Amino acid sequence: MRRYGIRRVVALWGALSLPVFSPSAWAQGAQGAAFFDGTLDESDRRVMAQARARIETERKRAVTLKLLNANGTPVTGGVEVALVRHAFPFGVNAGRSHKDSKFGAQVETAVGGLFNRMVGGGFWGEQQKRVDGPHDFSFADYKLQLAQKLGMDSRYHAVFYFRDGHISPRWAPQVASEAQWWKLMDEHLRAVGAHAGDKYAVYDLHNEMLYHQRWRESLRVLPDVTQPATAARMLQMGRKHLRGKLILLDQFYPHDEARNPNFARYYGYIKAVKELGAPLDGVGYQGHFFTPKSRSEADLQNFRMATISQGLDKLASLGLPVHITEYSSPGYYLPNQNARGRRPAGRPAHSLSRQELAAFAVNFYTLAFSKPYVAELARWYVVDGHSGRGQDVGLIDQNGQFTPEYHALRKLLKETWTTKVRAVPQKGAVSFSGFYGDYQVSAGGKPLARFTLERGGPAVMEVRFSRF
Repeated sequence: MRRYGIRRVVALWGALSLPVFSPSAWAQGAQGAAFFDGTLDESDRRVMAQARARIETERKRAVTLKLLNANGTPVTGGVEVALVRHAFPFGVNAGRSHKDSKFGAQVETAVGGLFNRMVGGGFWGEQQKRVDGPHDFSFADYKLQLAQKLGMDSRYHAVFYFRDGHISPRWAPQVASEAQWWKLMDEHLRAVGAHAGDKYAVYDLHNEMLYHQRWRESLRVLPDVTQPATAARMLQMGRKHLRGKLILLDQFYPHDEARNPNFARYYGYIKAVKELGAPLDGVGYQGHFFTPKSRSEADLQNFRMATISQGLDKLASLGLPVHITEYSSPGYYLPNQNARGRRPAGRPAHSLSRQELAAFAVNFYTLAFSKPYVAELARWYVVDGHSGRGQDVGLIDQNGQFTPEYHALRKLLKETWTTKVRAVPQKGAVSFSGFYGDYQVSAGGKPLARFTLERGGPAVMEVRFSRF
């Protein structure tokens, strides 16, 4: 079967005059094809309506605050109660874009204004240049310092990733046996854990071991990391040295059907690892939606919200929290090279517009945030083309301008999904429904108290004013 990118498939779908379109759901987009935001028909629209409603019950709760002055008397004047930090981790991979691009100031504005978790850490190949040499965690520390500056916590990516270039240790071909690899991996974990302490909330213990298997060609004595028993042993070693949660992540489309073998392979792998009793704390799903990949793995179904919803639910059936670790919208993915050894010039005709990428991102964030089992949602690209080959999926373009996706996410995270209440307390009490997270209470423009709204917390909370 011939494969097409999103734009081409949408155009063909429309040409068939199938009864799936509704004027209220479609607008005219670039190149004369229908506007695509991840929805095609009533099933997608129903999934999104359910997601928006579910957010109100899964990510918020009602509470009554009893506001007291420092002397214990009820507060009488007007107050403002505002969410200052979501409990849910909205993450971002910003370190390399901040360090290596010329848009550091824009990166700080975009990242500090929207997200609360930094993708930190680094690759073994960057950290240990010689097989018997010391570790260099300077870039990991750079990202930790940036996270601290912007008021964010961190997730470590990735302890083990055997691929190519600076990612996999250049000295890897020198390793003589599988036993030596196990010794080196244990030493690497010990070094990471000793340096990191409790600075990371989550560790990506290994990355893309199923999706990318280039290590099979050059690292023939490496333990077979596609085997669940190998992963279980790595997790046990990780638990010995690392303090945060441990996840294994890979790349696939969350589309549970026969033409999508990567999904089935990962699902079976995690199921087997879990059955071995390994200390696995979550399911790691990258969440890249690069369009050229759709031609080689499946079709437009991969990009429909109803399909994605079903796939995420299937992942959740493994009984573990789902961490979405590297989200990127279905933009243009620049291949390494074409058949003649050259990178293709320009964007393909099926590329989505910036407005479509923004709309798709809003729908995906909404769907993921609505799922109670999703424990984290982190995006990969901040500046177009940095930290990978996604050419138009950043929050900042190559001219340093904020993209439609940035503006759409800012509206979503800072306006739609925020809580701000202005009220005059009645007998010192203020009632509202708010998102889980950290709050600040102000009066007369001055911050006077803080509190945290938690899932399962008391329906009535006492907050005492004091200056801080």
